[in-house]
Amino acid sequence: MSLEQQIGALVKASENLTGAVNGKIGEIDKHLEVNTAKVDQELAKIQTKLPRIIITKNQVLNLDADTGLPTGMAIHSKVTVTEYMTISGSNMKPAEQLALLQEMETDMNTNLRKTSHYRQGFKILKMSWVDSPTWLAFPHAADDPNLSSIPVNTFLTLGAFVKVLTGNLNHSWATGSQLGKWVFSNTKLNPAGFGCYANLHPIPGSPSGEVLVALPAAITGHIDSPAQWFPNINLG
Repeated sequence: MSLEQQIGALVKASENLTGAVNGKIGEIDKHLEVNTAKVDQELAKIQTKLPRIIITKNQVLNLDADTGLPTGMAIHSKVTVTEYMTISGSNMKPAEQLALLQEMETDMNTNLRKTSHYRQGFKILKMSWVDSPTWLAFPHAADDPNLSSIPVNTFLTLGAFVKVLTGNLNHSWATGSQLGKWVFSNTKLNPAGFGCYANLHPIPGSPSGEVLVALPAAITGHIDSPAQWFPNINLG
């Protein structure tokens, strides 16, 4: 075999080896992609199947008879709270309650079983702010009412049903809120390490504004559907 033929054979062998290696890399990448997807699917199952336990107080927004403010909740001094409507637990809800629940269902594209019995009723509050407060309101932690934060050592969803009437509001349980539309506003958290915590107060983005709020809470697990938001196990 001539030198030229030997060189040609070596080049061909090198090309074949490169092709084989590239083929194996492609197979490895494909297996890695499939296995990564499986891991992500299993992780998603863990996040959504964790026991749903409310770790904050007073998700239903019961009011203190003396102050008129929701119990177990901190309210900024520049925020005024008024009761907008109480949703009954009965299946025989008045027309105005059914109309509001229908509005929620339409805006959030979900079934809130408005003509069925609920385990308990809940209040919808109107919160109005002026003079640019640095935060709006937040429920206290169920384990210690003196703490203004919750631990982040498990998967959590901070959420509420929120309809911004005027102004702008975001962060925490108001994340994703919209002007003139009910939204299941929420923030999802992953375990963040030793001693980590999160604050639960939305931040106004306008000097003044008004918002309707229902069912604010921090709940274990990752919750995507407003239909799964209430009721949950309450340890507060």
